[in-house]
Amino acid sequence: MHPVALRQVSAILAFVLVLVAITAASAAPSEELTKIIASLQTDKYNLDVSKLPKNIGLTGAALAGNGKLERYTLPVEPNTADMFEYQVFFNLENSQYWVIRSGGFADRTEIYGPVKFTPKSK
Repeated sequence: MHPVALRQVSAILAFVLVLVAITAASAAPSEELTKIIASLQTDKYNLDVSKLPKNIGLTGAALAGNGKLERYTLPVEPNTADMFEYQVFFNLENSQYWVIRSGGFADRTEIYGPVKFTPKSK
């Protein structure tokens, strides 16, 4: 693997590990996080991240300093070799969220966000 690519993979892995360490996975996501997931979800296992900004400069430490985070991991589709895993991180203090998509054939990790969550008015 090229040294630059190896550094990028190492940085992303460190980012994900810091996020997982500083957040507790919730068995049942909050009302806000449920609405975020519902707005992105295409089926039980996948999110549509095509309209979200891709974030290539965010670090786990920077995100950790942004307040209390809630994390939810979508279930992984069983018996599928090329599946993606999605984790959604929601900042409870400033209502921003990030999506981390990992896996696929190339075993990539991509970070999307931050996106400001604004509830739709009735």
